[in-house]
Amino acid sequence: MLKEADIIKGCKEYNSTAQNALYKAYAPKMKALCVRYSSNEEEAKDLMQEGFIKVFSNIKSYNGKGSFEGWIKRIMINTAISHYKKNRNKFSLEEISLLNSRELGLEQEEEVEELYSEYTSEDLIKALSSLPEQYKLVFNLFCIENHSHADIAQMLSLDEKTSRTRLFRAKKLLKDYLINLSDKRWVNSSERGM
Repeated sequence: MLKEADIIKGCKEYNSTAQNALYKAYAPKMKALCVRYSSNEEEAKDLMQEGFIKVFSNIKSYNGKGSFEGWIKRIMINTAISHYKKNRNKFSLEEISLLNSRELGLEQEEEVEELYSEYTSEDLIKALSSLPEQYKLVFNLFCIENHSHADIAQMLSLDEKTSRTRLFRAKKLLKDYLINLSDKRWVNSSERGM
């Protein structure tokens, strides 16, 4: 098995064995990351493939400072952001009006965390995948990648207030999705108990 330094050196020399080793070493983690930023499995695969193409194309710029995995992760996130920017005008008017017409109300952070703890990781991934892309992106960048609203606003070319609103709406939609899932499970278990 090649060491990370040998993999990087080999990839900089366009060695296919090193490129294959890099892909095998990092693909599972990067796929999980891409799933969080995409609407479905196919889109996640496309993001990951595009991200790895960028990794191999730009590996000569990696100077060894900082984590190599972090460098790859940054490329994958930037690929997802670019994908979002290209497609952000494709949201349907129906989808936007539905989201804008929802009554948002106030919610407590503890209540959300308690709600999420009752579900499997698969449930949470499905819930996250159900979010409209603009909300999912802000949720991921803020809650998972720990970026500030100022950073998110700069990355996505929007203002901080919009970033905060999208995060709030993402949490509301996630909560609604999970409550609906609980209701369905409760109804199904009640029907089986009859």
